[in-house]
Amino acid sequence: MPVTLDIFAAEKDFTGVMKVTLPGENGKGIAYQSAVKCKAGEKEKIVLNVPQLGNPSAICFEIMDSFGVTELSEDVSFSDAKNRNGAFSEQAENLIGVLSGQSKELSYLNSLKIGEESDEESVKVVCYSKNSFPQTEEEFQGLDGMIIDSFDTKSLSGKQKSALKSWLKSGGKLLIAGGGQQIDSFEGLEKTFGIIQEDVVVSELYLADADNTVQELPILMSNLQLSQKYEWEAYGDFEPEIGYTAAVGSGKISILRFSLTNSAFLQWSVRDKAAVEILSHFMGKDEDTESSDTSLWYVKKALYAFMKSQLPNTFFYGVFFIFYILLMVTIAYYYLCKIKKREYIWIIVPVLALVFTVGLFIRSRGMKSSGDSYFSALRVTDSEKEQENIYFLYQNDEGVEGNVNFLAVPAEEYIDADKRTRLKEKGIEFCCGKSEMIRTGVFDDTDIALTTHVHMVPVKEDFYLGNPPCNGYTAEQVTVRGKAAHGAIDPWNGVNALSITTSAIQMMGLMRETFREEDHVRLHNVIRKAGDVINSVPDEAVIETKVRAASLERIEQVMEMVNRAYTGSAYAFGGKIEREVLQGYMPILPREADEALIEAANDLGLDYRIVQKGDFNNACTDVGDLSHLLPIVNFTFKGFEGKLHGADFKITDPEKAYILPAKLLALTAYKLLRNGGEKANEIKNSYTPFFDKDGYIQYVKKITEKKAD
Repeated sequence: MPVTLDIFAAEKDFTGVMKVTLPGENGKGIAYQSAVKCKAGEKEKIVLNVPQLGNPSAICFEIMDSFGVTELSEDVSFSDAKNRNGAFSEQAENLIGVLSGQSKELSYLNSLKIGEESDEESVKVVCYSKNSFPQTEEEFQGLDGMIIDSFDTKSLSGKQKSALKSWLKSGGKLLIAGGGQQIDSFEGLEKTFGIIQEDVVVSELYLADADNTVQELPILMSNLQLSQKYEWEAYGDFEPEIGYTAAVGSGKISILRFSLTNSAFLQWSVRDKAAVEILSHFMGKDEDTESSDTSLWYVKKALYAFMKSQLPNTFFYGVFFIFYILLMVTIAYYYLCKIKKREYIWIIVPVLALVFTVGLFIRSRGMKSSGDSYFSALRVTDSEKEQENIYFLYQNDEGVEGNVNFLAVPAEEYIDADKRTRLKEKGIEFCCGKSEMIRTGVFDDTDIALTTHVHMVPVKEDFYLGNPPCNGYTAEQVTVRGKAAHGAIDPWNGVNALSITTSAIQMMGLMRETFREEDHVRLHNVIRKAGDVINSVPDEAVIETKVRAASLERIEQVMEMVNRAYTGSAYAFGGKIEREVLQGYMPILPREADEALIEAANDLGLDYRIVQKGDFNNACTDVGDLSHLLPIVNFTFKGFEGKLHGADFKITDPEKAYILPAKLLALTAYKLLRNGGEKANEIKNSYTPFFDKDGYIQYVKKITEKKAD
């Protein structure tokens, strides 16, 4: 029976143990406990299964902290316990434990009744977590069954797995569900029960509703490899198999090839009827029922009509049988006749037949394709809509090969020089997120980067595929040294640092007419300091200057012009210049829209345009640095209004700004990696990096070490 307790941490986080003690034989108490973790101001529900020991007169609750100090101790009479805000739960007719990362999604099981109409039994679900899952066989007592669905069973301890198996052997019932979920429920139990999820395939579920209308549902199901140590049988009378079952000691383990928390299954119109059939078989309530033509599921054969047929190699088999016949005639007849030993034919013919049969069997097994041919699917659901399922059927000849890593990039935007200096003191050497991540080796094992952003090039379409040319930049912090003097008494004895700065900025303005349009030069200045008091000639000014352009070469040329302006102005007024070169962003190496990206956009039915000749992004991004080391598969998207980095910027269409970009990224990654990563390898092999990691680091350090002459 489950004992539940609601714990509320009022002022601070609490970590400890809940202990429940029941009276045992000879007046000795039997204690059961469960870990407790509760954050300040929050409520936590703890469920602990204890065996029923007749009719205990009372139960004792104890809450102890992590040091074993009792914070609360209370004896509750059995009769009172039933009425204390549900703190004590009576045993249901079918009490089923649930271990799932999506326990809330399985709450619908509580509304079900299983068995014959004349003898229906209710279902009561008890939810477990990793911490509350039983560690002894005794803690499973009182449960009629246990369901594991969408849970990382690798996180269970050896003690918990051992307790589960012992309970099974003593008569327990276990149902493990899988099939296309992000979490493989079988992986952690491979050594315990020998169940391996090999892959997932698209199948279709069929079930007749109350009007006897067959309802269809495409869903992902597991292909499983089952241990030989159990005698597995098909799960119920379903055709074909939706799962398997086997005896484990006095108990039973059942395997369901799809997840009961699958989003499409949860929204299916006949979900409850389907779940009743599944649970009825799991709990053994359907043993006397007959199967019908509309029983639970069968795989729709039409799916596989699209598949490429794998005919046997007729040439090989033709040569094989010709050789067999020739050998048989030559040895078994001609040679034996020649040596007058024809009676041996009764021995040689069966032996040759056996040898060739074994050889043919071995050869046929070796002629399997390099990978299984089956259908797979990418399911995308939208919580804002009732339901949306998108399936992309394909023949997976070689499987999906490769890894996808999600990288969060901090500090993508440019910050001022003072903040950079403080970050360097903390060990962050390079100016921006991706640059520092390159330096620290985050991208060392990365072959391709998939990136996205809101539109930076003005396009009317919702999506913009590919990477257009993009500006890079460099910057410097210039300190102008003058000479202080009284602004009224003897200004002629001073050297005005502000005047030097103003003169230099004016010179830069006059240079703008020399900038070619195709270089996309942009020049920015910010005066951060220019004196302290108004009645004194400023002896120090600090300016940050940024130069943007379409190439590293042009950036360096314009920055030399800027430096001559500073130097010339300082010379004219008699001041001095100190420069600190600051790292900037490299221009993006342009890339057309890749085939996989275009295919994914078409499959999703997106409104898009691809990068065209003449497109240019005048802004800068640290993706530019990454594009010099890796190929970049990029797109931008709509769904906002206002100016980038402006106070009026806001998202106006979450579908275009959040959901569709996520779908496009996921599907593009899938298309790049399928068929053994064919398209990903094409991109990787066709790309020639401008820098390797060490060359990039050396280049950045070289340009930032430049000082004023």
